[in-house]
Amino acid sequence: MGFELGDVVGFVFSPTDTDLLKYFLKPKINGEEVSCNFIVEKQIYGANCNPWDVLDSSTPWIASGKSKKIAYVFTRLNDKAPLVRSSVVGNKSLSGSGSGVQRRKQYVKLGGCGSWNGLTGRMPIKDNNKNVLGIRRVLNFQINDVSGALRNNFDFTKLGHYKLDEFVLAGCHDYALCRITLDTSKTPMVVNLQNDDVSNIICSMQSLNVLGKRKSFQAQDCCSGPTKLLCT
Repeated sequence: MGFELGDVVGFVFSPTDTDLLKYFLKPKINGEEVSCNFIVEKQIYGANCNPWDVLDSSTPWIASGKSKKIAYVFTRLNDKAPLVRSSVVGNKSLSGSGSGVQRRKQYVKLGGCGSWNGLTGRMPIKDNNKNVLGIRRVLNFQINDVSGALRNNFDFTKLGHYKLDEFVLAGCHDYALCRITLDTSKTPMVVNLQNDDVSNIICSMQSLNVLGKRKSFQAQDCCSGPTKLLCT
């Protein structure tokens, strides 16, 4: 029998990486009942899977500090392989003279009008006997289609920043257990925007009456990686 949030005074659901793989994801994959009201099943990845739509009011968020909250979600992994793209990670000296560009492959999963972009490679999670239970990746959410985020008179600038820890059991790639953190003290990441693009977004939001009483809308770091949108 599971129990609801708040049933036990002082109880905080805070499983370790090993706990998530061993006591929750493995039984789920084996077809056993996982009786825990802190973990729900939702489809995180896919063309119609904006995180703010998927993680709705039915999601059992757990507060973590003043501005963060955490959700634990079982999700089915798509049959398609994730998009893997090449990204620039910095300059690299070549033979002591000149400079070049160092690139790496980035793990990317589609998520509605944006994508979950890998911040790390595959990190093995081991048990006490040093056996590999599974792997963990860290991804963050980036809005790629601003027009899609603006649909339905929706102010996406109020969302905050989504980060996802994806846990996959060794030898099984059908299901993942995700620990999703929403930080409302940060602004959402938006794919590279030029100043003209920002102006167009402002006009679109004003025409939709989404800005309300907010006085300004501006972008920082426009030309150097994902842009943070700030409203004050």
